[in-house]
Formats: sequence, C-alpha cells, structure tokens
Amino acid sequence: MSFLIFLAAAATAYFAWRIVDQLPDIVYRLSEIQRDLAELRRQGGEPAVSEAPEAPEPEPKAPEPKAPKAPKAPRAPRAPRAPKAPKAPEAPEVQKPEAPKSKGSE
Repeated sequence: MSFLIFLAAAATAYFAWRIVDQLPDIVYRLSEIQRDLAELRRQGGEPAVSEAPEAPEPEPKAPEPKAPKAPKAPRAPRAPRAPKAPKAPEAPEVQKPEAPKSKGSE
C-alpha cells in the first residue's frame, strides 16, 4: 500500500513540476496578447470579437400584478436590559522587594 502512495506522490510531483515549468511561457504569451489588444484599442478599433452584431433586445414584458402582502404581526416588546456591572477597581502595582546586597559586592 505504501508503494502506491509513493507512486501517487511521485506522479503529483512530476505533474506539478511540468506545470511550473510552463508558467513563464504562459505569462509571456498572456502579456503579448494584452499588448496586442492595447495596440488595437489605441488604433481606434475594438478587437474583432466585439465587432459581432448585437442581438436584438427582447420585447419588454408587462409587469405581473403583485399579490397584496399580508400584514405583519406586531413584535413583542423587548425586555429591559440588565444594568451594567460596575467596573472593578484597578489593583495598585505591587513593587518587588529588592534582593539584599551581599557584603562582598559593595
């Protein structure tokens, strides 16, 4: 079973390597396409794709009559909020006592 897992991992690594190997070419080709499209737009014409005849607009349909809305039930009143608890007083900073100095270090 572990051999099949190894084989699947090796195949995945190989295909990932092949895809990554092709990325620079794909990016270059896309940049060339973008450059060509920009040049066509600068020349005053849109690309040939947008020169296709437009489809005729569909005829507007008559609006369907809307059914009357049922009246909404009134909301129940909210319960009053509980008062906020008072903030606890901040504790004063506790100073650590200094270590006694030894006689030999003076």
